[in-house]
Amino acid sequence: MTDTTTADSPLSGLRVAFLTESLPSPKTHGSEIVSSCFVESLLALGCRLTVVGHQRVGPYYDRIASWELPIGRIRIETRYASLGEKLRWIGGALLHDLPITSAKYRNRHYLDAVRRLIGETDLVVVDHTQMYWCEPLIRGRAHAVVIHNHESRIYYDLARAQRNPLKRLILDHESRQLHRLERHIDQGSAAIWGLADKDLQDFRHPVQRFDPYSFLVPLPAKPRTALYQLGMLGMWTWKPNQEALVWFIDEVLPLLPPEVVVAVAGNGVPSWIKPTKNLRLIGFTDSVSGFFAQCQAIAIPALHDVGIQVKSIDALALGIPVIGTQMAFRGIPQLPAHGQAAMDAADFARLVCATLRSPTDLQPVGADSWNGARKALFSAQLERSVRALLNHQPE
Repeated sequence: MTDTTTADSPLSGLRVAFLTESLPSPKTHGSEIVSSCFVESLLALGCRLTVVGHQRVGPYYDRIASWELPIGRIRIETRYASLGEKLRWIGGALLHDLPITSAKYRNRHYLDAVRRLIGETDLVVVDHTQMYWCEPLIRGRAHAVVIHNHESRIYYDLARAQRNPLKRLILDHESRQLHRLERHIDQGSAAIWGLADKDLQDFRHPVQRFDPYSFLVPLPAKPRTALYQLGMLGMWTWKPNQEALVWFIDEVLPLLPPEVVVAVAGNGVPSWIKPTKNLRLIGFTDSVSGFFAQCQAIAIPALHDVGIQVKSIDALALGIPVIGTQMAFRGIPQLPAHGQAAMDAADFARLVCATLRSPTDLQPVGADSWNGARKALFSAQLERSVRALLNHQPE
């Protein structure tokens, strides 16, 4: 375990195993940023931490942090997995009675790593509902589970929208198995940590909600030249993100003036969406802040009432104006002035036009302090929750 403790650290010397899907230090996706909030806050509190997870495939994931223990390479997104990988996942799910999205992470190397680690651990943090397949390995140990989304409801909704009978059958299987894991978490975990109240309301166990923070540094308070009027960022292979992108292109983009250029960054844009004069497809970006800095404003047209939009937090922390749907600001109880929520497509287009007419010279007042306050609150909540967990007291 990595020792980052100091004598006056609040949780100095506490040995923590953080069991997750993929190593979060690259911070290239929203889930990695949320996981990093927990990881780096635990480190700052003085914990001796080991993060166990797979490495994603790709050059951006070659470097690992000193506290991370890699368990081989894996293609997280099903879309990019080979037929052989998909068949192994399905076979593992049937053999071990698990969701497919759990079976993909369960392998001999992960099992061996947890078994070696568990004997020298004071606290285990299971990151993601899907990772609770490891519960038999940590049974009897103090442990908390981080709930990123209401996973069973996501897959239930995806199944209802799916026309292909076989895909609907698979999605229904996932929903039922994930619901079973959620009930297992409710009964077996010592603490449940989550992000949005609505995602946690079905748990009978006492829960602790956290407000993640951004790791990005606010842009300098000086004039900047934007390449694009409006920017959008996402992992577009994820069906809810894809539906949001399609909604924006179909419903909002036609209402914008033709001179407004919208840049879409991120992997997985469907092949049938083509670039146009006012729609640019940028592809993967290894610098969120670099891309956001090129945009006069950011659009986040989230449609699904699940999870939180980490890119909303990132853009707000940078001080860039953000226009989003009501769902784009889910789990952000105190929205700063440079974040605006639209009621519908017409209102979205109106807010975009009004924002683009405003000067873009300076960073909005309070962007840095807004994110700093979130980070301080997150750390304080986490310390209290860990102490309560170790004392076997409800938070």
